[in-house]
Order: sequence, then C-alpha cells, then structure tokens
Amino acid sequence: MTHSTSQLTRRFPGKRALVFGAASGLGRETTLLLLDAGWRVMAADIDTARLKADSSLGRALHSGVDVKVADAVQTVVDETVATFGGVDLVVNSAGIGAGGRFEEVPVDVWKEVLHVNVLGTVHGCSAVLPVMRQQKAGHIINVASAAAFHALPRVSAYNASKRSSHLESLR
Repeated sequence: MTHSTSQLTRRFPGKRALVFGAASGLGRETTLLLLDAGWRVMAADIDTARLKADSSLGRALHSGVDVKVADAVQTVVDETVATFGGVDLVVNSAGIGAGGRFEEVPVDVWKEVLHVNVLGTVHGCSAVLPVMRQQKAGHIINVASAAAFHALPRVSAYNASKRSSHLESLR
C-alpha cells in the first residue's frame, strides 16, 4: 500500500471507489492500487471488452460508460452508490489524445477530445457531488497531464483540453 492509499483508507474506511477510464493508463493503475489496498472498486470505461479481458482487474466490478454522455455517467454513479452503499472516492481518468499537425486535425476530432477530456470530467464531478454532499464526505481526483503546463508538438487538441482542465482547477 502506498502512502497516498493508506491516507485515503484511514479517511474513508468504507473504501468505496469509482474510477472512470479504468481500462488503461493511469485509470487502470489507480484501480489496481486501490484493489491492492482493499478497496471495493467500480471500474468504468467505454472499452468494456478490455476491462473484462484484463485479469488484473477481475476483483473490480465493471461498468461500461461513455463519459461524453452525462446521463450514462449518472447511471454509473447511481449503480456504484446502490452497489456499495455510497462512494468515497471518484477518479476522473478517462481521456483521449489526437495527433497531427494543427491544420490536419478535423474539427470533429477536436470536439471528441474536448468532450471526453473536459466534459467527461465535468460529468463525473456533477454526477457525484450531490452524493458526496449528502454523505458529508468524499474525494474527487481529476487526472490531468503535463500538457497543461508544457504543450507538446502535433497534439494541439490534447494540449488544449488539458490546458482547459488546468485553468479550471486553479480557481
């Protein structure tokens, strides 16, 4: 158990978590850390086949979700609360990137990246905040990227989506 998970476990002994973007990257690694620390985890991702195929994630419950759809995110939050009796930790880790020179990236790709990376996080926070307020406890982690501070070449849409998230978090 890491120092961070032990602090969270002390603060939230019910150990009930929901991780968006759990099939890969930081979402997957966060899910594994929480599972190893004894947390009950709802692993949510658009790629349900990948969730189910990953034997390391077998101890987590799985839920398919497209974070671009607010109602779908709300359904996963409601499912998590109904299954675990509440939710102590939500990790908004779903994200996508798009490469290419600025003028080569179609507007539809920009919209997809912004909808997943920015609005997906908004949907996660909006859906879980009323639950956490009612519980009078909870913690939300919104996963960002170094692209918020240092733009990488040929990934303009991704850089912009991470910069938007960073600016909001400073308020």
